[in-house]
Amino acid sequence: MVCEREHTRTSGNQITLNEQFEKSYFKLFPSAFLTYALNEKNKLQTSYSYRVQRPSFWDLNPFRVYTDPFSYSEGNARLNPAYEHAFELGYTFSNKYIFTLNYASRTDVVNDILGRDLSNPYITYERPENIGSFKNFGVSFIAPTQLTSWWSATHFANIYQNKYEIPQDEGLISRKGNTLTLNSQNTFKLTKDWSIEMGGNYASGLTIGLSQIKSYGQLYTGIQKNILNKKASIKLVVNDIFRTNSRRYETVSSAIRLVGRSNPDSRTAILSFNYRFGGNGETNSQRSTGSEEIKNRL
Repeated sequence: MVCEREHTRTSGNQITLNEQFEKSYFKLFPSAFLTYALNEKNKLQTSYSYRVQRPSFWDLNPFRVYTDPFSYSEGNARLNPAYEHAFELGYTFSNKYIFTLNYASRTDVVNDILGRDLSNPYITYERPENIGSFKNFGVSFIAPTQLTSWWSATHFANIYQNKYEIPQDEGLISRKGNTLTLNSQNTFKLTKDWSIEMGGNYASGLTIGLSQIKSYGQLYTGIQKNILNKKASIKLVVNDIFRTNSRRYETVSSAIRLVGRSNPDSRTAILSFNYRFGGNGETNSQRSTGSEEIKNRL
């Protein structure tokens, strides 16, 4: 069991708007981890942690930025950090397949809201607020596979539900949505130290506060060549081959409904060269859990 102590003090001075703010708070963040081996190939893991999600600098900065003559975004110096209780139960089967159940409950959730400017009802604004409470429940599965001597893969599936309770003018409203995410990474070993990697990810949609993000996904591929007696490698990777990693979203507040689409420049090609100095490159490094590592790629 671990317990971290943290004292936070923040202060700001927005010279242009002549606004000052200051916050000071002290918190304890305990966490506990327990692993039980059923036998040599199967084990159970459970964990609990109390976490904090702090507003970013730009969330706190009240400076106003106009995106067009009729809309602007601004920060909110009055934001409070969000606090979360997180529980996780995992089962590792045959030392490689990982099943995980997780639950999280968060208060003072920070999320962007939409509204109309009081001085001009034809102008809309976007501003982060502490909108209410949030609960998340999910189950995930990781399956590494060695299909042939030259084809290995890791597959990840996660289904979860986000549920928000948000105070509005008309009372407390509830918003919830289910999400399925899939990720697959495949490596094919070729002759003469060549290898190919192919993969992709998909999300069926996502509920975040007052916003609903539609389904999206992408495919990527890469080719690698080991050289200099396998001490170095050259790798070319192309991400989002078909430019499908766009975001379609809908945000609904008490007075405004916003529908939009974001098309990031996500189709990229990266050429890299890696060289290992000393050793054989097989030293063990500190590991996070497999589920956390692959989740971060989604």
